[in-house]
Amino acid sequence: PLFEQLLPQYAGRRGELSQLICGGLLVCRVSRGANTAAVPALLGYLEACEGAASLRPLTFMDAGAPDAGDAAPVDASTRLNPAVPPIWLGLPAVQVSARGQWRHIDGRVGIISELYRVSQLAEFEDVTSQLPPEPDLADDALHLLWEVTASRAGDEATRARACDQLRLRMAAAPAPWIAAWCRAALGRSMLKSTDEETRLLAIAELSTVPAAYEFACPYLTGVCMAEAAVTMNSMGDTKAAGAIRQRMTERLAGHPALDWEPLRKLNVHPSVPVAASPGGEP
Repeated sequence: PLFEQLLPQYAGRRGELSQLICGGLLVCRVSRGANTAAVPALLGYLEACEGAASLRPLTFMDAGAPDAGDAAPVDASTRLNPAVPPIWLGLPAVQVSARGQWRHIDGRVGIISELYRVSQLAEFEDVTSQLPPEPDLADDALHLLWEVTASRAGDEATRARACDQLRLRMAAAPAPWIAAWCRAALGRSMLKSTDEETRLLAIAELSTVPAAYEFACPYLTGVCMAEAAVTMNSMGDTKAAGAIRQRMTERLAGHPALDWEPLRKLNVHPSVPVAASPGGEP
């Protein structure tokens, strides 16, 4: 609660105290599955760290704990948070965030902010004209964010180029969380096709995430399973759709994807229930 109260005062500042407040809130929001609400804290943390050669550990965390690295605000090499990809479902919390007031940020963090905003808004409207220009390839982390966002939010040619770059990234055997981002982005981009074979290939890409990267990125696991279930249902395979949804209720209770309207309205056998997340994402 203290971090929540202090964020408006310290977001946009640099230095160790801002890192502590924004980074601490980021860890707390991610830990409770509030990925949409985690974005402002992430942006505040990146601003606080701008210009710092190294990231100072959060003082309230036990650096000697086995899972201390998992609870760090960002990945040290990319300064991105593996649990907060620019990948969303059309949930009310995402819509409120996308259409809300985004604080103006200059520089590189401002580009990151715009990519997150566009990635959220893309779930509700055409944002091809709002997509930021492709960044310099030398900034690999920023380019990864652009690739994932553009593969879903860009026009047809831009989506194709972004997907090609994601495939090249996959061929380089990236860290598991980056691989999960790439697989999810590729699958969701391919879902935009009207070709049935391409959509089946999209389901295969999406299914790789829960099969291989569930522990590396549980948030994306739920998103990919929800997308796969809804797509299978739209293609007439209600049995497979129901089985995926049932697996979600067993393995991912409380995941915000369970509140996604298309998933809740699947036309499946009544013996395959769906459990809503308790109260939805805060």
